[in-house]
Amino acid sequence: MDNKEAMLLDLKGAIETWLNGKKSRSLSMLAHRTNKAYSTIRYIAQGERLPNESTIFSITDIIMPTQERVAFFKSYFPKIGELMESAYSHEVRNEPHHEMLRRYLNKEPHNRIFNIAATSHGTNRTDIRVLLGDVGIQALQEMIDEGFLVEDDRGSIHYSSDSWALTDVDDILSQVKMSISHFDKSLIGTDAASLVNMTASVSQDQLSRVKKLIQDFARELSSLKNDDDAKGNVAFFCNLIYSIYDQNQWRQSQGDLH
Repeated sequence: MDNKEAMLLDLKGAIETWLNGKKSRSLSMLAHRTNKAYSTIRYIAQGERLPNESTIFSITDIIMPTQERVAFFKSYFPKIGELMESAYSHEVRNEPHHEMLRRYLNKEPHNRIFNIAATSHGTNRTDIRVLLGDVGIQALQEMIDEGFLVEDDRGSIHYSSDSWALTDVDDILSQVKMSISHFDKSLIGTDAASLVNMTASVSQDQLSRVKKLIQDFARELSSLKNDDDAKGNVAFFCNLIYSIYDQNQWRQSQGDLH
């Protein structure tokens, strides 16, 4: 058996494993999610056609966990596999849904749906249909089929993990950018929305005060979020971001300018 035949056999087996993971999964679903023709996916799943690299990337991104995907590429595309291992080594966490979380947070309407579902109240199909229509329902079903979101007997939908947090800076900045598209400026002037932008200049020793103001607000908001008396069905988002414009000013003050 040559390397290409072995790769096709491994890919075929990985597709079978993925299909067997959930009753709702199908080759049609895989074709839709990879944006590939159904016939192409079927030929690969039957071991009858060797896919190109682009198709392999698309398929493995859906059907393989990160470490399995890296191992696959190290076996059959060593240079790509080594680059992937280097890129992922500091990002792979124990969070079982980390890869799905990253994927869904970076596309719509999945981002909006997830952020609503991940609140203490969660969401339901009716609310998502009203907010986002059939496209929203399709995205919602995709996340439920993946086991990423869970629907209980009452139709309430929540994130499958008890809690979640973003710690990667790029992930957080991406989330901030996505939130901009969710902002409804027609609500300005009501209790449902607020917008603040400010620039200022302060002395170096006052920067810690600025940071403390931000952190104090974040703690107070977190306390409100976890207060049982405050919980309700109105989901909202809030982003806090501040930085100096010239990093050299900070480095100079820290004696770290090279």
